[in-house]
Amino acid sequence: MGNTRHKKEVITNCRVSKNMLKPLKEAMAQWNPDPDSEWPEWADNIISVRALAYSPCGMMTRQGTSIEHKHAANELAMCQRLSSQAAKIMKGIPVTMSDEGDNEFVPFYICGTVGAKVPEKITEKYLRSAFGGIIHPRIDITIYAMKARGEWWDRFTSQDRTDHYEKGLRARKALVDWFHASKDLHSPTFVSMGLKGYAEPGFGSMFPQLSLAITKKGSLVGLCVCLAWT
Repeated sequence: MGNTRHKKEVITNCRVSKNMLKPLKEAMAQWNPDPDSEWPEWADNIISVRALAYSPCGMMTRQGTSIEHKHAANELAMCQRLSSQAAKIMKGIPVTMSDEGDNEFVPFYICGTVGAKVPEKITEKYLRSAFGGIIHPRIDITIYAMKARGEWWDRFTSQDRTDHYEKGLRARKALVDWFHASKDLHSPTFVSMGLKGYAEPGFGSMFPQLSLAITKKGSLVGLCVCLAWT
């Protein structure tokens, strides 16, 4: 009886949480903001200084904007489980990709809303909407199919191959295989924000990189890291 009730439970009382913003927090910092910026909340950063995230659902929005919370409890539990599984695969593995910091991928998810349309794939338009408008309006977003071959794979593993870091290569291959093997996920995707225009004033030096896929109920699940480039 208890299990049946849990499956039908809908969570509506999500609350603003600083902890849920941690994966993106570095990309919010304004170290050298442009006083003449067209968008003051993105004057030296990719993620808005007005960004808010909610717990436990992971949904995001900007201050002053209200959003409806209606999340199936079993879907939320799955988001938490899957993102933790992905993070376990990459635990202790540096992000590389010419990262100038000491960063690692961490769990990330945005739980879907009951009754919302489930996208077939991750697009820039969908991603900006899912992130609640907190992404810099003009930043480049590059979306790669997550496959262990091709342009993205070469970039994702370049430093490991150069350094003969076999543990890193095995972990990255295991991550790709895990996304494709999961019966609960579709459209494994790697999302890169800002690296094409990183030298442009106003973009800062911390660039979110995400490994994501979509659940059958429209949640985004995977990993996030803020890559340091100066």
